[in-house]
Amino acid sequence: NAYDFAFGPLGELFTFDSDGERDVSLPWYRPTRVFHTVTGSHAGWLSRSWKQPNDFVDMPPVLAEFGRGSPTGVACYQHSQFPGKYRGSLFVLDWTYGRVLNLKLKRDGASFTAESESFMTGVGQHGFAPTDAIVGPDGSLYVSVGGRGTRGGVYRIRHAQRTASDWPGATESSAEKAAACVAAPEPLSSWSRAIWEPLAEAAGRDEFVRLATNRDLPVVERLRAIEILTERFGGIGATTVKNLQSDPVADIRARAVWSIGRTFPAHKIATAVTPFLADQDAFVGRVACEALLGLPGELDGNALTDALARRLASKSKFDRVAAARIIPQLTQAAFAAVSVKSTEFGWTAAVNNALGYLGRQSGFNGYVFEIGMHVLERDLSPEVKLEAVRLMQLGLGDVGAIGKVPPVFDGYAATLDLKPHERELDPLIIKLSELFPTGDKRLDEELGRLLAMLQPFNPGLLSKVLAKITSESHPTDDLHYLIVAARIPALRDQSHQAAIAKGLVELELKLRKRGLHQDSNWDDRLGELYKSLVDQDETLPDAIVKQSGFGLPGHVLYMSRLPAE
Repeated sequence: NAYDFAFGPLGELFTFDSDGERDVSLPWYRPTRVFHTVTGSHAGWLSRSWKQPNDFVDMPPVLAEFGRGSPTGVACYQHSQFPGKYRGSLFVLDWTYGRVLNLKLKRDGASFTAESESFMTGVGQHGFAPTDAIVGPDGSLYVSVGGRGTRGGVYRIRHAQRTASDWPGATESSAEKAAACVAAPEPLSSWSRAIWEPLAEAAGRDEFVRLATNRDLPVVERLRAIEILTERFGGIGATTVKNLQSDPVADIRARAVWSIGRTFPAHKIATAVTPFLADQDAFVGRVACEALLGLPGELDGNALTDALARRLASKSKFDRVAAARIIPQLTQAAFAAVSVKSTEFGWTAAVNNALGYLGRQSGFNGYVFEIGMHVLERDLSPEVKLEAVRLMQLGLGDVGAIGKVPPVFDGYAATLDLKPHERELDPLIIKLSELFPTGDKRLDEELGRLLAMLQPFNPGLLSKVLAKITSESHPTDDLHYLIVAARIPALRDQSHQAAIAKGLVELELKLRKRGLHQDSNWDDRLGELYKSLVDQDETLPDAIVKQSGFGLPGHVLYMSRLPAE
């Protein structure tokens, strides 16, 4: 639910996504988030309310979170008036709380990390509600405000002492014209294009090839030369590709393979991309994988499959997930080769190969459970185990059975009908139940979700799930495990009933203690959960009213299922 987006200096796309404010304090509430929207990723919205956690393998990189708000404009600063630390940074706007936030990006593996700064906020009752931002020809940041009865206007933010560098400068010779083009501030803006596009046409293709391959020039200017060649002159060409694939600067290699994917004839792309696919840099590898996405026909070739198998084991999650997205495009022989080769690189590669296999076979996927169980039963890192659990969730068709279950269970019920696969799943459910809990907080949360999707009839598991709810546990975590418990259709004994009743009553006490808020969806979702729990234990309401601490305003909801007498 994004309002705006912007391209960064490396051509990467960024956006500022809304939160689900009506679901605050519910387990699936996610704050406003700035995404690096890598190709093929899922922005996380499975329903109007339920959004995926940041660490799901199919999520885009999350660069920053800013709590509640209403995201509006996004702009990337590519000018010279502001101090150098702002060059290439993002400005993101929040309408509700009147904030202009700045994110300074730093390359990290196949994506970025970001250092955030509160750049500008409203003071007093002046109605500062920013709606959009743009960088002007003078390097100032222009911010529009208004909407919903607030005072409209445009603010100009400029540096008190600094002015922008002179541009375009001398443009007499072809070399000067090309140099002006690659130094253009805000090159994607209409006012900048109006100047550099005619200069580029006049300078000619060869000047930009010279600039792109000149390793003595600033990297940012070489990147712009590659982009201009791609946009205005049909691409960088095979000779330049060969030159750039061994360039010492990873950003240059990444932009070169990006250009291949957009300008080469389809039947030549795979061959041209393969050397980049074997690159040691995770960012280059991810961009190389993205250049292959969506090609017509199927992919094959020993060099390609060998490089792809290695990428599946990358230390960078977004690099290996990008490689997994190529798996559905392989010939059967190439897929078999990747599957065999990936075993040489460990279980991380095996998990991501299986993740790719999901795209080759629709419906229930037992193979991913085989891989996932091998990972969970071994002494491996929580990160790879979390990816294995997510793999198994996807093997059940993912969560998000919208309309088939009450909304409280949207993120806890499989989209596929699992009844035809009960015999195959039974031994896996037993093993998964034995593995819970692991002691790792995030892994237990997602393993609990997976078990909720499988709905095991297991009283012992129910006891272990309810044991996660303690006097010190967070109310949002408590609600998560109460929902998981509601998806376990085992007979309830007195200990189960007491734990559920205590957990429900203490929700409001814990929320008050921590100063947490609820919004309009809280009562509806809690009511759906409560109904499900009472349907499985009709004496639960009696146990609730006997709990110490019962009688707060939020407990009125529990009175709805008390017997009339």
